[in-house]
Amino acid sequence: MPNAVDTRTAWPAMAAELHAFRDRILARGWAWGQRDCCMVVADWAIHLGFPDPVAAYRGAYDSKESSEAFVAAAGGLVPIFEAGNASIGWVKVDRPQVGAVGVIGARDNWSKQMGAIFDGGHWQVFQQPGWIALMAVPLAIWAAPVSSASARRSSHELCENFNTFFSFPIRLDETGAQPLEPLRMPLRSTWA
Repeated sequence: MPNAVDTRTAWPAMAAELHAFRDRILARGWAWGQRDCCMVVADWAIHLGFPDPVAAYRGAYDSKESSEAFVAAAGGLVPIFEAGNASIGWVKVDRPQVGAVGVIGARDNWSKQMGAIFDGGHWQVFQQPGWIALMAVPLAIWAAPVSSASARRSSHELCENFNTFFSFPIRLDETGAQPLEPLRMPLRSTWA
């Protein structure tokens, strides 16, 4: 499978970007078909500068019952995510990385599937009343392609912007996806 964004350089900035996005979504609250576990995953792609991957599905449901009917008719969340991510050029990947999106839950029970965003250690799922962090084996994972010219900001620009405000060392594991050790020092502001 193709590689997506190089997390060895993008990890700190993408994590900060995801944290800010989560706070913004949480402040707006839950709403079926607008801000639920699937729509916020699409909103994440929009936040990164991509077209709406579920533009064709927005407004298709507005309650738990209509959501279940919609997902059942599609054969589960994986086909919905597959079509949406393909429409914006996101690629299927084998391993999650910070900012990747996926479907987690029961493979054979679509009513137990959820859309999620990977934060580097957990899958973040937006549920009532807010975000929950889950450790799960994903059913499928997608990420923005490395050479995506359509993204609002490249991973390198995100890192540069992030490092403008904070300066600290991070050692990553061999995959570049996880810090080897927790930070043991406070963040130092470069402008203070």
